[in-house]
Amino acid sequence: MDRFDTCLAFTLKEEGGFVDNPEDPGGATNAGITLAVLREYLRWDCPVDTLKYIDSMLVRSVYQSLFWGRMDCGSYPPGVDLMVWDFGVTAGQGRSIRVLQTVVGADVDGKPGLHTVAAVKGSPVSGTIYRLADDQRAWYRSLPKFNVFGKGWLARTQRRMETALATI
Repeated sequence: MDRFDTCLAFTLKEEGGFVDNPEDPGGATNAGITLAVLREYLRWDCPVDTLKYIDSMLVRSVYQSLFWGRMDCGSYPPGVDLMVWDFGVTAGQGRSIRVLQTVVGADVDGKPGLHTVAAVKGSPVSGTIYRLADDQRAWYRSLPKFNVFGKGWLARTQRRMETALATI
């Protein structure tokens, strides 16, 4: 769990608190968790106030089960875990895994598994981190809202990459 806590701390620092920007296609978020994700986790069509007042234990639990575990981040080397994890929070788990699979030469299906883990472990960590950052930047640049949020997305990717490289 140590790596999970380290990656979670990075993401929470980047995400901040409750935001409901009408320009954001993800809608209302708190600590980076969207209302749709919270509803999936709770299995309840909760109101936005539930998201607005979410506590830190619930945030941790949502991220641990719906992101960290689903993306198999605990199986990746330090640094790669952060790159996959944090991008998954901003871009979606399947997209983050597809980018990882592309970078390490695994079959691209958006689902983590033994073949993806083996391909990651067979790739140089620093090179994987640099390539992930490049592909993540390219994906952000392709988005229609890049003109609104792009500067922040690219700056976060740079901080994510620098933090990831510092762990190896």
